Amino acid sequence: MPYIDAETGEEVKIKGADRGEKYYSRWVYSPLWELSFQSKREADRADELWALVQAGEISQLLFQPKYLLQGAFQDMHGKRIRAVHYQGDFQYDKGGRTYVEDSKGYATEIFKLKAKLFKYRYPNIELRLV
Repeated sequence: MPYIDAETGEEVKIKGADRGEKYYSRWVYSPLWELSFQSKREADRADELWALVQAGEISQLLFQPKYLLQGAFQDMHGKRIRAVHYQGDFQYDKGGRTYVEDSKGYATEIFKLKAKLFKYRYPNIELRLV
C-alpha cells in the first residue's frame, strides 16, 4: 500500500537522510486510516495492528494514548513545574494484558528516561519499542 505525504500529496519514498526532519522521519498519510502518522514505520504498524484486530488476536486498539508520569507541582520558590507525560503510538489488549507501543528506529535518551518512569508508574502495562 503506498503512503502519501500529507503536505505535498506525493508518494513517500523513505530513503536517505535528505528529508530535513529530526530523526529522519516525515508525516505520512495512510489511505486506510484517512490519518497522517509521524513516520512510515508508524503507519505500517497501524496497518499491522488493524490486521490483528480483524483476526481477533488483539482488541481495544487506541492511537496516541497519553499517560501521566509525574504530576505538576510548585518548587520551593513557588515556581510551577508542569506535569510530565508519555504519549505512545498505540495501545491494545492481548490475552488479558495491556500493551503500549512506540514506533521508533532507535531508543532516544528521552525515551529511555520516560520508559523507566512509565514502567515504575504503570507496572501492569507492557511498554514495547517496535
